[in-house]
Amino acid sequence: MSEALDSKFTAEGFRKNFPLILATNRQHATVIGARLAAQAAALLPGQLLARNSTSGLYDVYASGGSSGLDTAKGILLIDADVSATSQVVQILMGGEVYKDNIVGYDSDTPADLNGRVYINGANENIFKF
Repeated sequence: MSEALDSKFTAEGFRKNFPLILATNRQHATVIGARLAAQAAALLPGQLLARNSTSGLYDVYASGGSSGLDTAKGILLIDADVSATSQVVQILMGGEVYKDNIVGYDSDTPADLNGRVYINGANENIFKF
């Protein structure tokens, strides 16, 4: 159990020297630790996630999916290699994210996450949810 504690938090997604700056305004972020289902390949930060109503695990959002996978619930904050087994990862459940860095974003995402898109002073699309 020591490899994945729910209370573990790193701010990698907010750091300026991180290869992918996913989110902005860290003080507005809501981050949880939640169990992500095993995947065929590693997932990158920004992956849109849904919660499988059958297994209770978070999984990759799929627009035409079933068992809850067709409703976005959050965004993966840091990369996750869950190819062998499920594990606890950090999921952004609220905050401000650079829209272009969200993997799987579609027209249903704003409604699913109760969010909106605005353009900041640097002419960047920010998704706030």
